[in-house]
Amino acid sequence: MKKSIFATLLIATFVGAVLNSCKKPETDTETQSATDNALCEAEFTAIMPSTNSRAVQQKGISGSKIAVGAGPYIYIDSNGTTGYWPRRMWVDYDRDATGLPTTGFTDSDGRFRKGRLSMLFDTAWATSLTARVTIDSLVKYSVNGITYNAHDIIISKTSNSYTTTVNDGTCANASWWLKWAGTRTFTLVNQGASNEEVHVTGNATGTNRSGLTYTTTIKTALVKATNCTYISSGIIDITPSGKATRTIDYSVDAAGAHNNACDNSVSLTIKGNTFIFKID
Repeated sequence: MKKSIFATLLIATFVGAVLNSCKKPETDTETQSATDNALCEAEFTAIMPSTNSRAVQQKGISGSKIAVGAGPYIYIDSNGTTGYWPRRMWVDYDRDATGLPTTGFTDSDGRFRKGRLSMLFDTAWATSLTARVTIDSLVKYSVNGITYNAHDIIISKTSNSYTTTVNDGTCANASWWLKWAGTRTFTLVNQGASNEEVHVTGNATGTNRSGLTYTTTIKTALVKATNCTYISSGIIDITPSGKATRTIDYSVDAAGAHNNACDNSVSLTIKGNTFIFKID
């Protein structure tokens, strides 16, 4: 259940892609920062639920069971015995689950990944109330033709939250090169109850393909209920250098009322000009 919640939350990272479809005030039409932020943030955020899922399944990392089914090749630096940490795990998208070479792998989220991730766990992932994994090597790692790299990606967990920190991240293809760094914390509220929610907070910095720097801040926590398909509330600010802050508000309905409705309507505000649009 939690994996699906985290995957659904990633929709927040794609909202920049729709900004180009909205009519902007003629005095401020810069939307490249929001679009490029979405490109980088989408994958760097997706690494957290993917790592969590595979760590839980992998004997020697979780201490519970062996991963089964189709997938990339996963291997660890031990035979699964207990008693020592840290322990390293590799996720190799250039080999199939049996270890045979392949040209890449279509993952569970429908994205085509290539390359390899190397990650170091400080303790048993599934059975520890607090744990930390450092992804310290992204080897020719690409997703749908975009290459991602970082100095490191650190994922820390507690009994009810996960925090992902990306240090010195880059995203590139043959035509452009972007910089991105940021932190996202996913906190479970009313865990296990019928009204369970996930609250997302954090901030990021980046440089778009035109060389313009920007910042993003989740001003009010994004809220995603277990029994709702969409984010029902929360505010994100995106501020390109020298430009006005763009504000995205998830609490509005299709008529613009702020009622935290479980729907796909959000608002975009630039210099007092507000537009209502749908995120899918």
